[in-house]
Amino acid sequence: MLSLLPLIVITYKFHFQILRGGIEALMHDLMHEDINDWHPRKMPIIERSIAFLANLRITFQAHLIMIAAWYLNGVG
Repeated sequence: MLSLLPLIVITYKFHFQILRGGIEALMHDLMHEDINDWHPRKMPIIERSIAFLANLRITFQAHLIMIAAWYLNGVG
């Protein structure tokens, strides 16, 4: 299972900034974030990993179903 720790750390970091430095500090950080290589269709690594694992799971389940059908129809 994919760890949610990086997401929790990022979420905590933003909440900490809001509580300690206020909205102004968070806005300052966001305005100075480099987004030159950002594209709306480019998924972050975590989202790509989750999508890959979901597709892998579906493929694995489909193969298990085919193997079970083959076994029950021919070998068993």
